[in-house]
Amino acid sequence: MSGKRAWIIYTLLRLVFFVVPFAVIMLLLPPEYRVGLSWGIVFAAGCAGLISLALSILFLSKLRAQAAGAVAQWRKSTHGTDDSDVEDAYVAETEAAPTAVADPHTAADDAEQR
Repeated sequence: MSGKRAWIIYTLLRLVFFVVPFAVIMLLLPPEYRVGLSWGIVFAAGCAGLISLALSILFLSKLRAQAAGAVAQWRKSTHGTDDSDVEDAYVAETEAAPTAVADPHTAADDAEQR
């Protein structure tokens, strides 16, 4: 399965895993809790979120790994230089150059010792 297809299927299944429990909980709530932004909607969204999380962890681990691999590959191909390469070059450059500025605390400590 291609990476883009895995990402789309994973996203759609996560949406289904959220929308179905949310709709069922909303239908089971009394009508006065379904109007406006009430605690019933917050409760339904929270429960649906937890159910969605549990279902995706249980059933979508392979698909999630494929989608994550595709996103990582896409990110690597679109970014010219890797951050770690730039950081390694900077560290190597700063370690090679001698420090010309003396530490003011060391100079003060030396003066006190004399």
